[in-house]
Amino acid sequence: MKKFLIIMICLLGFALLTNPDSLRHKETIKATATQLLSDNDDPFAALIGLGVGNAALSLALETSFSYKSYGVFSTGSFFFMGEEITASVGLFGFVIPLFGQSTLNQLNE
Repeated sequence: MKKFLIIMICLLGFALLTNPDSLRHKETIKATATQLLSDNDDPFAALIGLGVGNAALSLALETSFSYKSYGVFSTGSFFFMGEEITASVGLFGFVIPLFGQSTLNQLNE
């Protein structure tokens, strides 16, 4: 029982120390969105989509991005049409994006 408690305290401490910050969330969201926008069969469409998408994403990250830290994990969210949409979750130094191509298509409509 003591070993389990010590391991849990160590894991909790590690999670507290490695909780990703707001900048890490923004970088991961931007990298994932850029990759999704550039995955297009038509190179011209990919280039146009990448330019417009990056401009829109940069604006959204500056104006409507919200970062919340819960100590051992954190979330990154956007406010879109009056709703909060969680875009990423961070834990143990990693940020996991919670969106895909369908989310980007929905935001572009």
